[in-house]
Amino acid sequence: RRVLFRSYSPPRRLCSAPQAKYVLFSDACLSGWGSVLFDPQGRVLIHSGPFLGSEDIQILETRALAYAVAHLPNLGEVEASIDIYIDNSSLAGALKNKTHRNYTVNTLAAGIIDALKKKGFHLTLLERIASCFNLADAPSRTF
Repeated sequence: RRVLFRSYSPPRRLCSAPQAKYVLFSDACLSGWGSVLFDPQGRVLIHSGPFLGSEDIQILETRALAYAVAHLPNLGEVEASIDIYIDNSSLAGALKNKTHRNYTVNTLAAGIIDALKKKGFHLTLLERIASCFNLADAPSRTF
């Protein structure tokens, strides 16, 4: 009898990918913003706050994500991956394509990407989800 495989070893990654995984949900309404963060240990951190003034909902959604990213821990030299879920397709496009018709959204989106890098996060997934599945919807509406 011939042995085709002597031993099994799982496939190795060709590039070093971060091991710690964070998951962030962000949302805005006209009166406030909210975020729900799941850290690698399974803890849930919820942040929310009111908006002072009125702006277009596209800008508010972008500000909400900027506030959520500002509340992320600073990992320093340790890199972690993060998946971000938002319910605004325009913001998702602005972050993925690095362009939006609104100058303020462009500026805030660029700041979000920079802040993630400075805090030690590697964006592995940016997904637009339906509002009914956005865990940050309820915290954003408490104001």
